[in-house]
Amino acid sequence: MGRTRKSGAEIQAAYRRRRDADPVRKDMYLQKERKKYKQDLLAGKRKLIGDMSERQQRRQRLQWKKRQRCSRLVTSRLAENTPPESPVDFEEGGHQSRQKERGRRHVRREKAAAYRRIKDLEAELENCKRKAERYKKRYLRCRNKSASNPVRDTPRTKTRKLLANFSRNKHAVRKALVFHYALVDTIKERYQDSKLERQKRTFACMLSGRIVKRYKLQSYSYQQLGFSVRQWSKLSSESASEIFETRRRRFAANSCMKDDVKTFCLRDDVSRTTAGKKKL
Repeated sequence: MGRTRKSGAEIQAAYRRRRDADPVRKDMYLQKERKKYKQDLLAGKRKLIGDMSERQQRRQRLQWKKRQRCSRLVTSRLAENTPPESPVDFEEGGHQSRQKERGRRHVRREKAAAYRRIKDLEAELENCKRKAERYKKRYLRCRNKSASNPVRDTPRTKTRKLLANFSRNKHAVRKALVFHYALVDTIKERYQDSKLERQKRTFACMLSGRIVKRYKLQSYSYQQLGFSVRQWSKLSSESASEIFETRRRRFAANSCMKDDVKTFCLRDDVSRTTAGKKKL
C-alpha cells in the first residue's frame, strides 16, 4: 500500500508548526511580517480602517467578525474535548511549595500597600489642587487690586531687582550708579557754593527726610554730602516743617498782639482827645 500524498494545505500547516516551534524563526517571521505591513501601507496596497470608504469599512468589519467567530468556535471545541487535569495527590508525595505560598502572601501585601499609597497620593493631589486654586484666586485678586491701585516700589526693592539679575542688568546698574554719583556731586557743589544760611538749610531739609532715616543713611549722607553736624543735629531735633510752623505761629501771635494794643489805645474809655497846653 502506497503512502497517501499530502495536500498543499497540510504541507503549509506542517511548515507553520515547525516554524512556530522555533522561537527564533517565529520572531524573525513576525518582524518580517510587520516590516511588510508597513511597506504595504506606504505603497498604498493596504489601508487603515480610517482611510477606507464606508463600504470598505463595512466589508472589513464583517471579515473581522467572521474570523473572531471561527476562533471562538475552535477554542470552545478544544475546551470541550480536552480532559480535565488530574488532581494532585498530596498524600502520595505531592506537596504545595511553601515558597510559592510565601510569595503569594508577599504579592498580596504589596498590592494592598500600593492601593493604600495610591489612595493617600490621590488625597494629597486633591489637597494640592485645592491649594493651587486658592492661591491662584488670591493672586488674581492681588493683581486686579494692584492694577487699579498700583504700589510703587521702595528703594530697597528697586535695588534688589537691579542686583537680582546683575549679569543681564549691567547697563541699568551702571546707569544708576553714575546718576547717583552725579547727583551727589551736584548737591555737594551747590551746597558749598551757597552763601546764605537759608539756602543751606533748604538743602539740609531736603536730604534729611523720613526715607533717609528709615533706611539709616544719615552717617552715609554725612560722608557723601559734607553737611555740617551742627545743622544736621539742629534739623534732627526739629524738622523743617516744625520750624516753619513755629515761625508762622510766632508771626501770627505778634500780629495779633499789635492789633490788640492798637485797639486798646483807640478805645474811648482808655484815652480821649484833650485840649492842648495853650488852651488850658
